[in-house]
Amino acid sequence: MRFGGFAFALGVAATSLLACGSGADVYDVEGTSDSGSTVGSGVGSVSATTTGGTTTGAGGMASGTGGMDTGSGGMASGAGGMTAATSGTGMMTSTATTGGGGELGCQKIDFLFVVDNSHSMWNNQLSLISSFPGFMNTIKNTLPVNQDFHVMVTDTDGWGRCNINKSPKACKKSHSVCDDYICNASFGACDMTMGAGVIHPAGKGASNKVCNLQGGKRYIQNSEPDLTYAFSCIAQVGKAGAKKERPMEAMMAAVSPELNAPNGCNEGFLRDDALLVVTFITDEFGNDAGVPLDWYNALVTAKNGDASSVVVIGFSPHKKNAKLVKFVDLWGKSGIHGPVKTSNFDAVFNTAVSKIDEACIDFESPK
Repeated sequence: MRFGGFAFALGVAATSLLACGSGADVYDVEGTSDSGSTVGSGVGSVSATTTGGTTTGAGGMASGTGGMDTGSGGMASGAGGMTAATSGTGMMTSTATTGGGGELGCQKIDFLFVVDNSHSMWNNQLSLISSFPGFMNTIKNTLPVNQDFHVMVTDTDGWGRCNINKSPKACKKSHSVCDDYICNASFGACDMTMGAGVIHPAGKGASNKVCNLQGGKRYIQNSEPDLTYAFSCIAQVGKAGAKKERPMEAMMAAVSPELNAPNGCNEGFLRDDALLVVTFITDEFGNDAGVPLDWYNALVTAKNGDASSVVVIGFSPHKKNAKLVKFVDLWGKSGIHGPVKTSNFDAVFNTAVSKIDEACIDFESPK
């Protein structure tokens, strides 16, 4: 069942992101499949330049202001490695050099699921969790069996609506989603850090317990004895999240060097020699800082400049948040978009499986 984990991870994607706001920018998406999902048409239409790299600390995200070169492009390749450059649009590109490269084909996959924990997305969490077993079987029957996977869920804020610094009675008055459990439980620093893996979902609609994952990390590993149970525990993040969700900022923080370094909240999750699959599900309407190109470049940077080692699956409002649609579109054939307001995510997931399989086959591990 080792790479049932892969499927399981994708099913988890369903529990990814949610948010709200109004997107003023309008982007067109090309390439709608028969299944109702949308595959990104590529990056040729990107015209906005970006502000450069994104640095995320334990408490959130700070955007740089001048780190990204928007010159005429060009690629410099080292001996036997992957080198990133920026195109004329400000987008980071990459190319694998021949000779001295690593093993072809992915043996490891890191799944990141960004799950919106706002009040409006609770039913979507339950629907996606319930669809997970079937999706996992599809992945299991499609991809190689001997995969080494990590699966992590993060929500869309650092902390939500419930003021646990007050007395339990006063905490419960913070908001109707603040129940007895969250107002009486104890939490650590990582439980209140944006981008940290969720292992203690709390508040109305949440698992309301500590999810004791095998290995003691904030993400699921191959050794997990019951993948479905573990995922349902960490993915039911509830509806006590902050009013203004920030799924893209949470995503960037989750893969930041700070959180993945030794003693960081997500220590060991992101691996250089693994394919990264990011899934988000949200009804967010524009609370994230930055533009799609910022978010794209942050993931490419996290993967050492190798854009081909990332697959993105996004569920969001197509028209109300065009920025999220454009973010998925930037990944070309490795970006899959579907509507968040649906009772069944199977069609989009089925499309995603084939795209992940393609990326896995083409993946070249660094030395």
